[in-house]
Amino acid sequence: MKHYSKATWITNGAAYAGQTCVSRRAKVDRSISPQSIVHSPMARSRTRLASALAALAICCHLGCSTKGPELGRVEGTVTLDGEPLPEALVTFKPKKGRPSLAETDADGRYSLSYRVDATGARIGTHKVTITTFKRADELFIKKDVPERVPWKYNRRTTLSAQIEPGSNTIDFDLVSR
Repeated sequence: MKHYSKATWITNGAAYAGQTCVSRRAKVDRSISPQSIVHSPMARSRTRLASALAALAICCHLGCSTKGPELGRVEGTVTLDGEPLPEALVTFKPKKGRPSLAETDADGRYSLSYRVDATGARIGTHKVTITTFKRADELFIKKDVPERVPWKYNRRTTLSAQIEPGSNTIDFDLVSR
């Protein structure tokens, strides 16, 4: 018969410490608590290692986020038949790379965002789409918002824009017919 004393097992996420195991029966030694395993020097060193790796990953991500393509600041207004077009999604799509997006305010004004931490759009020529359609979801939009903008400005867009370094003001005067 084998005798193991004060062995430690971690099973299904639970720690069992100080168990004396004779054959197939286990008797728990109460002098060592599960908390002492979680706060043991080995566990603390693993936690420190995991924290250091997480911090390194965040630093690398933040370091990479400051680099990127040259952007030009883009803002303007969108009107439909002479009236401001509120809550329209304006998308600038370059030939290569990620698009820039904005939503118009109540006065039809927009300001493009390339990423959460970068405003503007890539330098160069872009296809531009403008849409008011929003699909219903479970959290925020209770029912579909219909499209008010003609297809020639969204699905089959005829709009384009040239982005230059610095500040760009690009207005869109859309007509429904």
